[in-house]
Amino acid sequence: MPERRAPRVLRGATFNILRRDPEGRQALANQLKRYCEAHHLDFVLLQEIAGHHAALRTIEGYDLIAFPATPDRGDNGILVRHAVPHGPGMSIAVKSYWFTRKGKRFPARSIVSVGLSDWLRVTTVHAPVQVLNHSSRFRGAARRITAYRRTAAALVKHARRVANRTPGVALVIAGDWNAGTAAYGVGTPSWVARKAGMKKHRVVGARIDWPMSRGCHLDDIEVDRTPHNLGSDHPIVRFTVTED
Repeated sequence: MPERRAPRVLRGATFNILRRDPEGRQALANQLKRYCEAHHLDFVLLQEIAGHHAALRTIEGYDLIAFPATPDRGDNGILVRHAVPHGPGMSIAVKSYWFTRKGKRFPARSIVSVGLSDWLRVTTVHAPVQVLNHSSRFRGAARRITAYRRTAAALVKHARRVANRTPGVALVIAGDWNAGTAAYGVGTPSWVARKAGMKKHRVVGARIDWPMSRGCHLDDIEVDRTPHNLGSDHPIVRFTVTED
């Protein structure tokens, strides 16, 4: 009988960089490079990176999957280690927007996804803020609520497409949900997980930054609060992905 092949493993993370200082972009990229190397990260799901692409592309040993031509200027992206086989990635538009207090039109963030090593697809999300922060009941500006629900619907459609087109490929969706794992009801992250057949992973110490998965195991989930040194008030959430 042939020997059973050991399950494949990738090490990943999600991080909302939340850095506004243009002068500090290269320093942030340099620090993030050291962080990725120290923790042997194969991929990092990033949020709020519009304006940072040039600096992030200087991170040696990693490719940046981002789409600056989207309405949100490529605000979401994924770093992938060169040694990990991967495709060009894709951007999924969320056709919605709202207005800031200053009257500026603000587009919903596009969803970014990429296939890794022929067995895993990872997807980064940044859902609208001030919609589900402290409850399961949608509240706040109507356009922002619509954007959140459309983001959720796009994720469900994406997850089903992955299952139909690439059966057997595992899926991880992670990022800044601006909601916890306990939020429920149509259009919430729990609804996404239920409709997409995914498992939510509650992360102690990271209420709104967390992953969900399907067709794989997520272990060694750790919260790193040191990103305040990188200019962010979000933690880095690290995890190990093992194929079923």
